[in-house]
Amino acid sequence: MSILKKLRECSEPLNVKEVAELLCVSEATIQRWVRGREVPALRIGDTIRFDPGLLADWIEQRSIATESRMRELVRWRMPMPKKKKQPKNKPPAFQFYAKDWTASPTRQMMSLAAQGAYINLLAIAWDSDPIATIPNQPDKLWKLATAMPEEWKVIRDEVLENFEPFDENPTRLVNKRLRRQWLELQEFTEMATERGRKGAGARWDTEGQEPGQAEEEDQTHDENPTDEGADINEDAV
Repeated sequence: MSILKKLRECSEPLNVKEVAELLCVSEATIQRWVRGREVPALRIGDTIRFDPGLLADWIEQRSIATESRMRELVRWRMPMPKKKKQPKNKPPAFQFYAKDWTASPTRQMMSLAAQGAYINLLAIAWDSDPIATIPNQPDKLWKLATAMPEEWKVIRDEVLENFEPFDENPTRLVNKRLRRQWLELQEFTEMATERGRKGAGARWDTEGQEPGQAEEEDQTHDENPTDEGADINEDAV
């Protein structure tokens, strides 16, 4: 029989010795707890008595607190998960057009709570991998949207109306407009990089080779006409 069950079934007050035996500690420890008001006890003169029900509640609360501390300790000692590498050159912000937002019929039909949840999910989607997606997991979405469970049940449909299943990953939802913005930005970056590479090559071709190599070619070019002239004179003779 567990300690809690014994205490719940007990109807008579307990003394220090009985509590010490029940908790497997010394009587001195029990008395120290009483002096420090760490354990619920009733003192009548020099006599100390314990209410079984209150003692059971105290033990239960201490067990919960200890378990919570142990979970925190384990979590603290666990290695932190490595952050996923984000695509290179991804800007820290996405374009947000105020006029489009205020004029959007979809936005106008959303409640204030739904609008806030939607903005939160957009920010999370931009910082996710793949970009512009969120997990298609109901138990996570309400937390990511920073909404309470009951509130999320009310606003969920109007918020998720702006997301669709992601073709490349069925476990994700995608905001197509945000995804299109990222793909266009990626294409523009690649084009700019290619133009820069071609421009550098063109400048190199125009300006010629390295200075030392160019001087050697100039000297060779100057010597050739003289040699050709000497050959012609010899033939004429």
